[in-house]
Amino acid sequence: MNREQIKPRIDTLRSAIAYSRYMQKHMSVGEGIMCQQEIAGWFAVLDNRQQQPHYTITQTIEDKVALINKIIITERWQNPNELI
Repeated sequence: MNREQIKPRIDTLRSAIAYSRYMQKHMSVGEGIMCQQEIAGWFAVLDNRQQQPHYTITQTIEDKVALINKIIITERWQNPNELI
């Protein structure tokens, strides 16, 4: 993944986590933590501390993230923290 693709990837993961927390749907706390681990890995890449993240989410969680982001678009859901 190139640097221009990293920020949207981080945003996608963060949106899925936020939706799951606020709506109490789709992802478990553990799955959210796994997404956070990938996010941290991408920040390490952006900081030039590593070439690739040490951890990426499983395909099962990736499928949930994709589903959640489709729901976010369909429902036009906005993260309450971003409205402040």
